[in-house]
Parts: sequence; structure tokens; C-alpha cells
Amino acid sequence: MSETAGVSPGLRILLVDDEQAVLTAWQHDLSPLHGDVEAFTQPRQALARAGSTAFDLLITGYRMPGMDGLSLVKALKKLQPALIVIMLSGLADLRASMATRGATEGFHFLTKPWDAAELRALIHKALIARSQGKPQPLEVASPSSRPKGALATLEAKYPGITVPGSDWHPVRR
Repeated sequence: MSETAGVSPGLRILLVDDEQAVLTAWQHDLSPLHGDVEAFTQPRQALARAGSTAFDLLITGYRMPGMDGLSLVKALKKLQPALIVIMLSGLADLRASMATRGATEGFHFLTKPWDAAELRALIHKALIARSQGKPQPLEVASPSSRPKGALATLEAKYPGITVPGSDWHPVRR
């Protein structure tokens, strides 16, 4: 089965990250899903939009000025409880941080750098689980759990992105 099988063309996707280059990359990575995508660099603007528009999926960064990803998710879940959440972060301790704050139910985490196919597959699994009324278990994917080929592909495309402690930044490359 393809990673986009069963994904509705009417899928409403909300992207939030303070880096425009990350939003652009996510939009590119999600283009095979044929969803309606809205992207925001300001979490509060995304929250305001979600007050008037229903979304199926949120993909957000964790560290953002003004409002972190977890605070954004908590506020959005009050407005849209069925929202599927995928949080991406370069933080190795993201899972522990979220668990200690009691916010892991219905979340999926990916660490940066992410793999586009892995992101789409995670979305597919979450949409299926939601459509079947199943709870969404916490899933965490990190570079160490990914196939080495995926990391090699990312490193070839974006030199330095997979190096721990690297100062890699999508805008500076």
C-alpha cells in the first residue's frame, strides 16, 4: 500500500514553525498528500486561524519565540480535540520533556532531520487510526531509529544536517 493511500484530497493541514525554510520544506514534503495546507511562522496567528477553520492535522516545531509548540498544541486541542498532532524538534530529549509535562496522548514526535516518506507514513497511520476511532498512541521517531539510507540521503542533499551538534540551518545553506 502506498503511503498516501486512503488520504483524502480534502485533508486540512496546519503547519507552524518560526522558520520559513522549514515550512517550505514541509509543504514540499506533503505535496503528494494533495491536502489544503496553511502555514504560519507565528503560533498565535495559527491559533487565531484555527478558531475559525477546522484542521485535520497539525505539524509544528517545538521551540518557537512567543509560544512553544507544546503550548500551541494544548490551546489548539481545546478548540479542536480530534486534531492529529505531529511535533518535530531537534531536541534529543523531546519525548522526556513532553512526558514530564503530561502531554503525550495523541501526539507523534519526529526529531529533525526528518524523512519525508516517514512523515507521510506517520500521517497515514494517524488518519487511519482516527477514522477507526482508535486512540493515537505516542510514536517517537529519531535519527537513530531510521534506516541509515534515509540519513545518507538527507546528508547528501543537505550537508551537515545529520551531524549532532551541527549548526546546520536551512536558510544559511
